[in-house]
Amino acid sequence: MMVSSSHRMFFTGLLCWMVFGLSFSAFSIDHAVKWVEDERPEVIQLVYFKGKLLRDQVLLTWMSAVDLEHNGFSVEMKLNNQSWEKIGWIEATSESFDSPEYKFVFEDLMTGQYYFRLVQEDMFGVETFSNVVSLHFTGQPDSIVAYTDKESALLFFEGPPSERVEHVMLFDFSGNVVFETDHLESGNMVSIAHLASGQYVLECDYNGVRARTHVMF
Repeated sequence: MMVSSSHRMFFTGLLCWMVFGLSFSAFSIDHAVKWVEDERPEVIQLVYFKGKLLRDQVLLTWMSAVDLEHNGFSVEMKLNNQSWEKIGWIEATSESFDSPEYKFVFEDLMTGQYYFRLVQEDMFGVETFSNVVSLHFTGQPDSIVAYTDKESALLFFEGPPSERVEHVMLFDFSGNVVFETDHLESGNMVSIAHLASGQYVLECDYNGVRARTHVMF
């Protein structure tokens, strides 16, 4: 069968439209999906998360960098080598670009090594974990509190109120000294940037008292 030049041009144009039209549609869909993914808010970030021992209570405080698309925080704790357990839930204050501060009080302390962390949940159900705050409660006023800041790679520690820490040592779990100093010019903090993640023992001397606690980062 003979095909006229006009019909040939028609079919050629139709074929070009199908090929390039579909390619353009796929391109448009792909970029539309990518645009939606790029618009998804980042997971909430913390400015800090730290703890303080107040007699027989622990006061946990933290500040979020921004509260957008964010449900709130689960507070988790474990004692000694037990499993993590949820001990509380704090709702996000509001959706804003401010830096809200939060606090949580844990009571009924028993003698032992405590670890606390936050589980942050965004509106998409994505969970992320904070740094771990650790403290050793002896039932006596000579307990010491320690917490880490992952962003700055610093280990912070505090003794009893009004007591100045005079000597600091950090041991790995093999008993090796990995850090020691008598000069704390920048306050009660030491850099942990050179240390591998794991568990360590922090020993502090103040006013003739020596206190120890486990830290984990």
